[in-house]
Amino acid sequence: MIPGPNINLVTALSSEAKPLIDAFRLDRVLDARGFILYAKDDVSLVVTGIGRMRAAAATGWLAARQGESRSSAWLNVGIAGHGSRPAGSMMLAGKLRDAATGRHVFPPALVGRGLDRDLVITVDRAETGYSEDAAYEMEAFAIWDTATRFVTGELVSFMKIVSDGPEAGEIETIDRAGVISLVGAHVEAVSGVVDELRELAGIEAARTAAPAGIDAYLEHWHFTVSARHELTGLLRGLHARDPDAELIDATTRSCKNARAALDALAARVNAADTGVAVD
Repeated sequence: MIPGPNINLVTALSSEAKPLIDAFRLDRVLDARGFILYAKDDVSLVVTGIGRMRAAAATGWLAARQGESRSSAWLNVGIAGHGSRPAGSMMLAGKLRDAATGRHVFPPALVGRGLDRDLVITVDRAETGYSEDAAYEMEAFAIWDTATRFVTGELVSFMKIVSDGPEAGEIETIDRAGVISLVGAHVEAVSGVVDELRELAGIEAARTAAPAGIDAYLEHWHFTVSARHELTGLLRGLHARDPDAELIDATTRSCKNARAALDALAARVNAADTGVAVD
């Protein structure tokens, strides 16, 4: 796949995935190896299997398949037990906690405004004690840890639907049809969050896109990774100060190496700030 602003849905179970596959009209990707993958247009869905290790592996696998795009968005949708909420209620993760380590993070609240938010705790075994008034599940923190290696946390969200708990019944009573029904009842909310994530991903794609003119520099000189980052910043700086500026001028072209080219470009950016022409 070409790196770009993909919308990646992540579920642990095929029953969680079924309503989303139908809603987004996704097709099975037959050449996928290792995990079950569906896709159409800019939306992909991977079924990870249960547990943090499978979730982390599937998230990393999909990110690699997409060229480790820096602007893809991730939405984990799945069932969870909850200490007090009734079955069928839905929430976004306002806070994630890893029960094994005590680590916690706060996914930015840029999507799903108006939807309930709650603490989501990732555990290694199905929770039965519900010692806290929170949602309990087995994948979210691993998905967060893996996805945020590639994208900013603003592009990673979690939607949980209550399936079991003191006020919702025992997990053993929930079958495949029940999970499909629980998730299917919230497809409209999922679609709304996807639309918001798509907008954020587009903004991030524009922000992180290679600046105009960079290819001319890369073809002319060899840049180290750090020098390429410097080049990107300088080209963006020049364009921001003078959108009509020639991005690689005759003076820069005469430079013998990448360092000299960067110095020449930096001088032009400074000149644009001060209004003093570069000799």
